[in-house]
Amino acid sequence: MPNTSFFSLRTTARIGVLCILVLATSSSAGASTFTVKDAIGMQKFVDPYPFHPYSIQREDAKFSPDNRFFAVVTQRGLVATNELESTIWVFDVNDVGRFLSNSLKVAPPVPTRVAKAAAVTNDLTITQLRWISNQKLAFLGRHKSSKNRLFTIDVKTRVLKGVTPDWQDVTQFDIVNDTVAYTSAIREPKVQRAPEVVLTGQSILPLLDSESPDDFTVLSKPAELWIIRDRETSPVRDRSTGKPIKLVTEMLSLSPSGSYVAVTQHADHIPLAWEAYEPFPGPLSNFIRLKASPAAIGTEGLLYRLGMPEQYALIDLHSGDISPIAAPIGETLNYFSPKKAVWGHDGNQVLLLNTFLPMDGLSEVDRLRRAKQPCVALLDTASGNTTCVAGIHQSQGEWFSKDGTAFRATDLMWNESVGEVVISYTTYGNENRATHVEHAPEAFRSEGTGWARVKHSAALDRPPFWTGIRQDLNEPPALFVANWASSNARKLWDPNPQLKGLRLGETSVYKWRDSSGRNWAGGLVKPPDYIPGKRYPLVIQTHGFNQHEFMTIGPFMTAFAARPLAGIGIMVLQLEEQRDVDLTPQEAEVNAGGYDSAIEHLSADGLVDPARVGLIGFSRTGYYVLEALTKNRHRFAAATIADSDFLGYMQRLLDVDAGPDDSYKKEGVAIYGSQPFGEGLKTWVQKAPAFNLDKVITPVRIEVHDMRTLLHDWELYAGLRLQAKPVDLIQLPDAVHEVTKPLERLASEQGDVDWFDFWLNGHEDPDANKAEQYARWRMFRKQPSDIETNPGVAGDTR
Repeated sequence: MPNTSFFSLRTTARIGVLCILVLATSSSAGASTFTVKDAIGMQKFVDPYPFHPYSIQREDAKFSPDNRFFAVVTQRGLVATNELESTIWVFDVNDVGRFLSNSLKVAPPVPTRVAKAAAVTNDLTITQLRWISNQKLAFLGRHKSSKNRLFTIDVKTRVLKGVTPDWQDVTQFDIVNDTVAYTSAIREPKVQRAPEVVLTGQSILPLLDSESPDDFTVLSKPAELWIIRDRETSPVRDRSTGKPIKLVTEMLSLSPSGSYVAVTQHADHIPLAWEAYEPFPGPLSNFIRLKASPAAIGTEGLLYRLGMPEQYALIDLHSGDISPIAAPIGETLNYFSPKKAVWGHDGNQVLLLNTFLPMDGLSEVDRLRRAKQPCVALLDTASGNTTCVAGIHQSQGEWFSKDGTAFRATDLMWNESVGEVVISYTTYGNENRATHVEHAPEAFRSEGTGWARVKHSAALDRPPFWTGIRQDLNEPPALFVANWASSNARKLWDPNPQLKGLRLGETSVYKWRDSSGRNWAGGLVKPPDYIPGKRYPLVIQTHGFNQHEFMTIGPFMTAFAARPLAGIGIMVLQLEEQRDVDLTPQEAEVNAGGYDSAIEHLSADGLVDPARVGLIGFSRTGYYVLEALTKNRHRFAAATIADSDFLGYMQRLLDVDAGPDDSYKKEGVAIYGSQPFGEGLKTWVQKAPAFNLDKVITPVRIEVHDMRTLLHDWELYAGLRLQAKPVDLIQLPDAVHEVTKPLERLASEQGDVDWFDFWLNGHEDPDANKAEQYARWRMFRKQPSDIETNPGVAGDTR
């Protein structure tokens, strides 16, 4: 089984003989400034929890049941092999305790690397890490393979064991005693098309083969449910069909008896009763409200099914009966949390995190109450009845834009011995401010026929000391520990010592107010050799900013390259967008205006040269960048728009019937008042940037990924190309939306470094492999529009 072997400190005959590899050092450890390759090769603490990757990440350590060990997971990219490499590190709690209790002169203990896996993939190579005994870990991993396999490893003996067959691709699992339930991904066969096919009401995207499960690595895949019991491995069969149960699930929780498994599944249609459920209050509430849909007819594509609301369900592993909860999960209506089920010790009851409750058979008063808020639900497996233990809370979205903090539910615990349920919340943003207050866990105790909030929880159990990942704009992430009684944390482990040899420059929070009174904030990245009083070229990266996250390339791995750009003498502003105008007529205008005001303030402060400014838009902010390019003729010297939706005409056509709620149609109407036809077309022509490409004179680099985004953005490329404007189109055909593979990151991020170095600094990389790139770009300079755009760029101005 060479494709599923893992590196560990001891090998066994059970998994075959493994070769020992030395950990690669950073390929650019001797470099003077931070490069794209440095960013790719950094060890990042990653979230090994069995939660959806879009949930708030829990980067804290995972302690063994007896608190004897704790484990963390890191991941880095290997440019030489185009692989992502994940590593499990284990610390001995006694060693860490001695480090904490002794003087500062005592060296911190070194973690033990117990397993490592590397593969060419868009996902983590080690996921869903959990302790299944005091010294044994279970996890999904892939090594030199596209398939995930379920493994266990003994942290003392280093014995690594493959639990599931190596030909299966495991997506979810749970283990109780000697019983294992898991899902194995399937590639659904293509349906043989009839001579005549009715396409009315269907999306064009499946016809373009753009919805292969491989495109959804950050989502769940279609899978079959399997069980290992008494050392026998077999699929669980649906009682009604006799075939293996197929589902798309983001969670799997096995009951103590091994009789039931709790899962999530996508509803096959939206019942009329679900229209009553209230979305989380905010500017998007009307946009995401559920609308009844007809029952599925069995021909819907994967994109359609993934767009349907999720619900919890119970599956009887003996009979194959599937019993869904007749209500949507809270995330469907913008109440965000992990999907999690916690079983009672007898297996007769299960707690479900963040779900609405069914409406059937209730009075009007009870229906209205259940419609207002999702909750932690207690499900009785015998009767199928659900009761609400506690409502789910989260901060309003605008809170984050006001003071930089927000909170969401992130975990659920049930201590039956004291009859107590605890909902944990994570507060994120501005952790280092004195005014920062964590949203405390909420505890509820069973009292008679109901549940009541309690001030002091008896169920909370904590490890012997605090552990956590700390970082800041100029401080790389490291693992810290502290005694519970002390506020002084000590650095336990720095996974990236190579960064100490690099000149990183300084990143600071830059704040200003625009002419309309709006407050803005961004991360200003200065070149490592910054000289006060010198005006630098500027690149504005748009789409998010975390004031307490170490600045490398920016918040996303597509197109952004903050510190590498600073390393070639370009100042970078990483800018947070204004979210309160989402899906309004002001959305693009307000955000594009923010770029103008940023340039004005930075120029007034003597920091930047306003004649040498570039823009990078990714995903939604490509829309704002295009708005800026069509409304500010002489402002920008170069731009990148990467894998973006910009409300183009062709995009509206391609996205018709693409989702169960026709969300793209709603989007266009919300912003421009109508669809781009008839009288409504006049509004689009006047206001929508995609209808005003004649006004673009800035050289634009367009980056697209799969077939869908190629077609989406072809409109922008073709519109500029037909007008002989300087435009470069680059496709990364196997990349997902946020690029993850090392060579794709290199193409995306280093491609932007080269692009802006060329247009803002007048510089070309002498690498012979890039000769064709620069020949193409030099031709753009000869096009008439470039004379207006860049009259002064002739040579290296650094």
